[in-house]
Amino acid sequence: MKQRILLGGLLLSLCLLVSCAAQTAVQEPLTLQVLTEHSPSDGMNYQLEQIAAAFLAEHDDVTAEIEYLPTDAEERSMYFYQLRVEIMAGRGPDIYLLPTEGILYQEISTVYSEGVEAYEVEPLFADINQAVRNGVFQDISAYYDMDSDLHTEALNQAVMDAGVFDGQRYVLPLRYDMPVLLTNPDDSRLMRSDDLTLLDVAEQAIAADDPALSIALEMPSDFSAFARVFDYDTGKVLVSQEEIAHYLRLYQRVFAIRTEPLADFLAAEFQRIHAKAPEDFIDSIQGQDEIFPPGIPRYCEAHYFCSVHAYWSTAGLPFYAGDLCNALDNAGIAQYLGLDAAAQPLRTADGAAAAEVTYFGAVGAGCENPALAYRFLREFLSEEAQWELLRPRTDFSHADIWNIPPQVQNWGLVEYSMPVRIKGAVPYLWGTIQYQVYGGGVRKWGYTFGDDPKGTAAVAFHNTITLTDEDLPILFAPIDEVRFPVTLPEDESMAWALAQLNEEDGTPTDVDINALAGQLYQNLWWHLAEG
Repeated sequence: MKQRILLGGLLLSLCLLVSCAAQTAVQEPLTLQVLTEHSPSDGMNYQLEQIAAAFLAEHDDVTAEIEYLPTDAEERSMYFYQLRVEIMAGRGPDIYLLPTEGILYQEISTVYSEGVEAYEVEPLFADINQAVRNGVFQDISAYYDMDSDLHTEALNQAVMDAGVFDGQRYVLPLRYDMPVLLTNPDDSRLMRSDDLTLLDVAEQAIAADDPALSIALEMPSDFSAFARVFDYDTGKVLVSQEEIAHYLRLYQRVFAIRTEPLADFLAAEFQRIHAKAPEDFIDSIQGQDEIFPPGIPRYCEAHYFCSVHAYWSTAGLPFYAGDLCNALDNAGIAQYLGLDAAAQPLRTADGAAAAEVTYFGAVGAGCENPALAYRFLREFLSEEAQWELLRPRTDFSHADIWNIPPQVQNWGLVEYSMPVRIKGAVPYLWGTIQYQVYGGGVRKWGYTFGDDPKGTAAVAFHNTITLTDEDLPILFAPIDEVRFPVTLPEDESMAWALAQLNEEDGTPTDVDINALAGQLYQNLWWHLAEG
């Protein structure tokens, strides 16, 4: 009997020890390792900080370690080498939260202006398609497909489907963009059609020898205007050397047509804007021609229009070839001016309306708790994050020119692209633009001028211009193809090739375009082989 009691007591003690050990294991906090890039203070970094704080507040047993990739080239290269070794060994971060290209943004402040400038870095993944095929990310299909609370029906389905490979979801696209053509139907210089490609517009500009057409056209320095470039399943390059050479020749000729007229155009605009500006403002920017006016793309931005009353159609340009996110500004300006401006996709060489994922999230292959990582990542698809409701704002209602709070938002949308949660987004995104124009920017400095009989353009934008989803139909236009951009090494890229075509004065050189196209074509094959 005594032996039985001792044995029973021993068994009870062992059970208590196991139970305590189990409780201790459960109570140990789970750690999510998040890898991301640097952004402006109110951009994706701010979103990440806000989402992480809210997530951890709801999960007492979870901690998060946020790591920002270094921006110094040498330090970054060494970090990438170490990280890739970890990934190959089945480790690495739990969550990737990254832009799809090696273009980052940083805040700058000078005597004359404050703003954000872009700079280039080596991306961690030069090609997301290859990263997926190399097993870098986990399949999260089950979590996404069963997530009824996310209301995925309100997301842009074409863009979200870009994260699915061979029927399995490895990537969550978070933001995207696509090239669009903004036109004034009353201007007949561009022969319009619903299926215009960028190459069509370039050929029209060359055939007409019209500087205005060439000035309005910004030809991309990558392969985004081409039909699909790679077939990853067969390992083939789909574009030909002849197609590349054709694009190089178009670019060279468009550039030659616009070079000298562009300088005259900007000089005339500079003088026209000066005529409307207060004298003290003119004095403050003498010698600052390089920042005022800053170039054609800014003509579609609402804050720039409110500052100087300059707009692509009022400046004499027949169209604007730009990004989808600029269509939002354009819709507001057009409404203010009473213009019937139209927006349509600017198609690729094969006639496709092609969008690009600009920012994505993914769960790392080495993550031991993918369900938890997904729950964290899905918060970036919420209305609060997608519609920029998390961005900081300041109350300017009691501000005056002598007592102005610090500006808390930078110009434009987060990552300068559109959210994938498109249904219901426009009123909120337009509210962000209105705040930036009236609350934090133009009004802040007091330089709102022009010939608006109602008062300053900034006040009119703030008080009278409203936009809804119906005012931006281009946002809901069918998308034929969604791509992840591919980043080639700097000395092997399209941008490098285009830089060989013209001297600084715009004079065409005697460069052998066929040989240059052949080199680019070979570089594309090398990219596939090295993937």
